[in-house]
Amino acid sequence: MSAQIGPLSQPNVQQAVPFFRVASIEDSLRFYVDGLGFVVKHT
Repeated sequence: MSAQIGPLSQPNVQQAVPFFRVASIEDSLRFYVDGLGFVVKHT
């Protein structure tokens, strides 16, 4: 028995929004923006 694999589909994820509990939102935001290069779009 052989498995058939169809054509690859295009990814359809436009954004991911994780939810984490943090002690300081200011420190966490600074880490994501300054440290990881994320961009704040909505405030």
